Amino acid sequence: MARGELTPQEIEIRKVISQNINRQISAQGLTQVEISKHTNIPKSTLTGYVKGTSTPNAGNVQKLADFFGIRKSEIDPRFSTKTSLPLNSQEEEIVTLFRKNTEGMSSSDKERFNTSLESLMKTAKKLLSDD
Repeated sequence: MARGELTPQEIEIRKVISQNINRQISAQGLTQVEISKHTNIPKSTLTGYVKGTSTPNAGNVQKLADFFGIRKSEIDPRFSTKTSLPLNSQEEEIVTLFRKNTEGMSSSDKERFNTSLESLMKTAKKLLSDD
């Protein structure tokens, strides 16, 4: 990929970071100038984050999180401990079915249920590929 070209994931990360920062600015009634003064992040750099035209480095994400009093993952999804991709409608249906069918089960029963599902899915995939 040529220098300067962003992947779709990088574009999405910038968008999410921008939304998260803007949410904090609105919720806390702040200005970019105030944030810049308290975090020592240049206003022009901060503007890039707010507009979604640049991506903050880890140090600046930490400065912003400390200033807002939130976790880094609440600004930048790259710091989230769980990777969460959007689900399509079929995947949502599977999750709903899983929740309905495992409601009230113990953790160990859910693990056994999940193992059975994995086995079933592998078998189904093999059957479909044999067609």
